[in-house]
Amino acid sequence: MKLVNVTILKYKSFLQKQEMKIEPFATCIVGKNESGKSAILECLAKVNYFDEADERFKFNETFDYPKNEWKTTAEPSKTKIVTLEYKLDDSDIAIIDKDLGEGIRNFNSFSITRSYDGSTLYSGINTKIDKYLEKITNSTDIPEESLSIVKEAKTLQELKLKVTEIKPDSRILADILKIENGAYKWENLLDGYTAKSLIDKLLPVFWYFDEYLSLPGRIDLNKVASQQSDVAFTADNLKISKALIELSKIDINDLVKTTNYEA
Repeated sequence: MKLVNVTILKYKSFLQKQEMKIEPFATCIVGKNESGKSAILECLAKVNYFDEADERFKFNETFDYPKNEWKTTAEPSKTKIVTLEYKLDDSDIAIIDKDLGEGIRNFNSFSITRSYDGSTLYSGINTKIDKYLEKITNSTDIPEESLSIVKEAKTLQELKLKVTEIKPDSRILADILKIENGAYKWENLLDGYTAKSLIDKLLPVFWYFDEYLSLPGRIDLNKVASQQSDVAFTADNLKISKALIELSKIDINDLVKTTNYEA
């Protein structure tokens, strides 16, 4: 999944909407001192930080809302902060299509918008509910004489009611239950399922550090593996080490156990 566009709406020094297209091979942000480079990176990190327990990288109305507007804004908590637009890559598409079925996903890009009240708005996630209903009713165990009644359903909720009346132990109900349990409670439950159970798990995570979050020259891998920090190897050192190792897709336990010191 690729981040293709960032729109900051209201965050720290960004008082007006600022849009930034992310070029395919962009690796850095260049600008004058105090122009908001760090604010952009902080804002991105807080959208989906790799360490969910780190309170420093969660949006906070008190610290992040522009100070000169905070007192004059009626309900700052409802203000939208940032919108990120993503484009699915081939691996994302394969995962989604395997779960939903071929021809049911009806989008290749989408966006998410975070607000100060902690809510998230998804845009562009669209599935073909009629195709999904057709798929699960075609492979059904419903008696032939009742199949036409089942196929009249236009929503998952409607299909559930019809199947429950006709055949309470039908395999269709298991499929519907999976969608219901894994979905945001949107009008189209299949869209909600796609967002919560698929997109949320595929979203890229961000990590952030600056000159105040540096690493010592030597790292004790055993401390990283056991998630131990102390005076010499602080909690910040541990978090950065974990982020770097996760980014490099290395299993820390393999490093600890290896006898090949040239690896």
